Amino acid sequence: MTIGRLLLALCVAAGPAVSGEIQELGGFDAECTYKFTGQVAPGDTRKIAALNTYGSAGASLCLDSPGGSLPEGIKMFNEIWNSQMHTRVVAGDTCESACAIAWLGGGVQEGTLAIRFASRSIEPGGVLGFHARRLDLPVGTTYPAEDVEKAFRIALKSAEDYFRIKQTTDDSVDALNDFLYARILETPGDSMFRIQSLAEALMANVEVTAVKAPETLRKANLIYLCENAFLVDRGVDVSLPDAAAHLQRLRDTAEAGERVGYINEKYWAVRMDHFRRNTNLCILRDSSLGHF
Repeated sequence: MTIGRLLLALCVAAGPAVSGEIQELGGFDAECTYKFTGQVAPGDTRKIAALNTYGSAGASLCLDSPGGSLPEGIKMFNEIWNSQMHTRVVAGDTCESACAIAWLGGGVQEGTLAIRFASRSIEPGGVLGFHARRLDLPVGTTYPAEDVEKAFRIALKSAEDYFRIKQTTDDSVDALNDFLYARILETPGDSMFRIQSLAEALMANVEVTAVKAPETLRKANLIYLCENAFLVDRGVDVSLPDAAAHLQRLRDTAEAGERVGYINEKYWAVRMDHFRRNTNLCILRDSSLGHF
């Protein structure tokens, strides 16, 4: 295999390099001022740079893309980060791979001091997925050492690009937190880490919008809220792969028989971490969400 064919194997998502399209759907206050669809390909950043972002109000860029060119996705991230732009994945749409990298750039600067606030969100029913760059090599084929070395350097450059995004911060807003950074690096290119729950969204610093509260609050709903509060309070261990692993560890360390229990006829408590259970409780009652 020639170096040209070997380098073509380095990709983020399969498919032809057909550039994405941007449609204008509404004004600055619309759910989607603009919508990007299709593959991420060279030239797409210029399309985003040409958009009217309505000053400090910010335009909303909805994304629906399976991914594509990682270098272009990183350029899109930088352009969005330096613009006044909200990024969204609405219900029914998918933003994965290079698209998800671009999505990370969403944010606006507000006030006389132009303080930055993160503004990137996903709705229930939307799909947001991340993975590391992929290198597809046919089985049983040998390659010259210099070709493999060049391909390896491209792979290292991709890792460096992810790290640069990890280091991007402004007014205490991080483009990429530790948990999501670890998930990207450990997820092979032929797999996908998707935000599957509210707990994982909290851990990855992903805002979830358009959530409808259940008509009737059940005890299980309240327990889940308490568990998420404990999870955020305890912080994220990047060595644990997902929310289920974090919550299970919290449950396992709770005092036997005391994780969920009634205090009296009106109140009940969720205890997660036994050695601090006397100072940190999630207190609930049937008529309210309670307090933490």
